Amino acid sequence: VSPAPGGLNLLARGQTWLREFFSECKGCRVDVVAVHFYECDGSTQATAEAAAQATITFLDQVYANFGKPMWLTEFNCGDGDPADNPYANQTKENHLRYMKAVLPKLEAHPHLERYSWFQTWQPNTPSHPGANPGCALVTEDKSELTDLGRFYNSYQPPT
Repeated sequence: VSPAPGGLNLLARGQTWLREFFSECKGCRVDVVAVHFYECDGSTQATAEAAAQATITFLDQVYANFGKPMWLTEFNCGDGDPADNPYANQTKENHLRYMKAVLPKLEAHPHLERYSWFQTWQPNTPSHPGANPGCALVTEDKSELTDLGRFYNSYQPPT
């Protein structure tokens, strides 16, 4: 599995980084391309749906550029420092709107093999100032799943 570039503007920056990685890593065996996605506005149903479609567009472009199956190893509806990401630290309602919009699309994507929500609980750290309970799958004391965690844990793709 390739390294997974993170940060914002992954459509341009992340794929540039991956092209450089593949160029420099001559002879490396890479069977799967790993990526992250955090650029999401979940404030309304329409913006959450647009963000879900943007996630799929991003994955489609990664596949078009590299022609390998993908793992979306981290994704949520806004992550990181609010100074760098206008979508950072969104509410649990925004994350849930996005999750409900994107999971069916991820399940249906023909080249996406795996995906993983980020994260169980986001503490206050230098790279993520301010705890972000909105994206948390578990409560702060880790004693139970949040509404988001329950939805993610019990999600069944449409048949």
